[in-house]
Amino acid sequence: MLHAKQRRKKTDIPYVSHLLAVASIVLENGGNEDEAIAALLHDAPEDQGGEATLAQIRLFYGDGVGDIVEGCSDSLVDDTKEEKAPWRERKTVYINHLRKSTDMSVYLVSAADKLHNLRSIARDFTVLGKGVFMKFNGFREGTLWYYRSLATAYRCGPDDSRREPIVDEMRSLIDELERVGTHQGNRKITYGFAFGNEPFDPQALEEAIFGVLVSMGASQRELSEIHFGGMPSEYRGGLYECLRLGDRVAARRGFDGDGKLWEFRNAVHAVLYSFQMENGNLLGRTINAVTEHLKSVAS
Repeated sequence: MLHAKQRRKKTDIPYVSHLLAVASIVLENGGNEDEAIAALLHDAPEDQGGEATLAQIRLFYGDGVGDIVEGCSDSLVDDTKEEKAPWRERKTVYINHLRKSTDMSVYLVSAADKLHNLRSIARDFTVLGKGVFMKFNGFREGTLWYYRSLATAYRCGPDDSRREPIVDEMRSLIDELERVGTHQGNRKITYGFAFGNEPFDPQALEEAIFGVLVSMGASQRELSEIHFGGMPSEYRGGLYECLRLGDRVAARRGFDGDGKLWEFRNAVHAVLYSFQMENGNLLGRTINAVTEHLKSVAS
């Protein structure tokens, strides 16, 4: 069964929930039977077998459904046999492909897919903050670029009033994610010692840490229980909470095969050590280096 064991990115949510949601959005906005079926199958070739799966869809459901599914796919490579193209390259090709399409059904199903993704990101943002973007290959900048570019493509596509409320909601969600993402980092930590000349963003570190914890399998409820305060002792307390959560997740999932827990613990302990030195320059350099390192660990 397609998608039977698949989960939403970095969660335990069955992937079928996304497919049902996309089909629901399509039907709620006037979609027909072929479009609803295509919504249920839109990720099948991309995630579950490439061209061979698309051929099966055409055989069982007809070329009408097959054409929509193909038009919604950014890759038809069977990734069990060969690697897909890099993320940015695939997304750029897909955006250009969509701009050339005249198929209203492709636009409708594709827009419904991306709207549900944005709704999920916005929901998770309330728990993870900008750390929600750490589970995506494009991180924050690339992810928002992709959805903004698609919203523009949908707006400029063939006339179809069914698509308009979907695109309007997409643009509203993108605007909100960009707005809160820009202003969320204004919180400062009162360290009680000199900052030095090395600028740094403690919140970016928090988001990178959350990104690793999400990639390890931490739940949103667990992440919501971690609190970083504004004073040094409170912030260190938040870091220790993250270490303990990492240990719990690793024990729960048997997560030690690729060294991610080891990398995570070393990085967080480096920040804790730099706090003890009470040297603003050292702390800034450490936080900046650890933040970038944890981004790579999370991906």
